[in-house]
Amino acid sequence: MNLFEHAENSIEIQIENLRAEINRHSELYYQNNAPEIADAEFDALLVELKTLEDANP
Repeated sequence: MNLFEHAENSIEIQIENLRAEINRHSELYYQNNAPEIADAEFDALLVELKTLEDANP
């Protein structure tokens, strides 16, 4: 695996982890009525995910 492939895999893993974290917090907030993070922190996760997805289609 070359450095470029490693970087791509790392970004893919980061995107997958962010999606999982967002889904977990969404479930806590909407289904369990037990949020663990502030709305602003959740919004920051969404912005980070969108930024990564836009830069790595």
